[in-house]
Amino acid sequence: MTSRTDSPLFRATATTPFTVFVADDPRDVELAQALRYDAFSTELGAPLPGATMSERLGRPIDVDRFDAYSSQLLVRHEPTGRIVGCYRVILPAPRDQREVFTETMFQLSPQFAAIADDVAEWGRATIAADFRGGVVSVLLRIALLEFYERSGFQYAMGCMSVRMEDGVHPRGALIRATQGYVDDTDSRTVGELYAVPRRPVEVDGVPLARLPRPAGTVEELVPPTIPTAIRYGGLICGDPSYDPDFEMADFLVLFDADRLRSRGLMDDVRALVAAL
Repeated sequence: MTSRTDSPLFRATATTPFTVFVADDPRDVELAQALRYDAFSTELGAPLPGATMSERLGRPIDVDRFDAYSSQLLVRHEPTGRIVGCYRVILPAPRDQREVFTETMFQLSPQFAAIADDVAEWGRATIAADFRGGVVSVLLRIALLEFYERSGFQYAMGCMSVRMEDGVHPRGALIRATQGYVDDTDSRTVGELYAVPRRPVEVDGVPLARLPRPAGTVEELVPPTIPTAIRYGGLICGDPSYDPDFEMADFLVLFDADRLRSRGLMDDVRALVAAL
């Protein structure tokens, strides 16, 4: 496997003043961890057991055991120098230390061990509050795909989260709708690559499969990341797992690089980059 991630994943332009790069400076890594702390702890109130005070920054940062063998993809706003977005990619660790965040949410089937050297897991996506709803989200996704393309990993996996409540629909309705969409599109993994949720989703003791499927369109009920992932060949590795810290349900998604290319994703991404 080759690695060609030392150059920027996206260079700032006159109309898009952001650079996306893989951090190699400890200060940049801590700036990303501080951004994560602000989003997860300050905004959402989620417990972060590994949080600590950064002597370098003089502010709290979100740290966990996976950061030690991860690449941090950062978005820098060039006019201000601020780190305004980040993705973490957990790389294959030495076999005696091997673990991925996904395993805290799911029990992976033994067959995942066969691809462990060639899979990297994305997660911990964060965008600064004043940059949400704009181009930073697009740049992060473009950069993540470019990172995988340059790194040469055959597989990418990560969790896509769906809110338990949105203030409009009954609790669990969006998750039930998403699960129904996955089943309708025949997008589950087949064979021996599967994951069992450590905390199956329930609402008032009722299992997810027994909840009524809500009426409404896919656009209304299913987060757009899920249909996009499926359109480009992503496969869902089983039922979602409940994350009580964030009040979300996580669907584990697995991508195969060959399927991504056959669906034309990288061509679409590069066309999008050219338009920015």
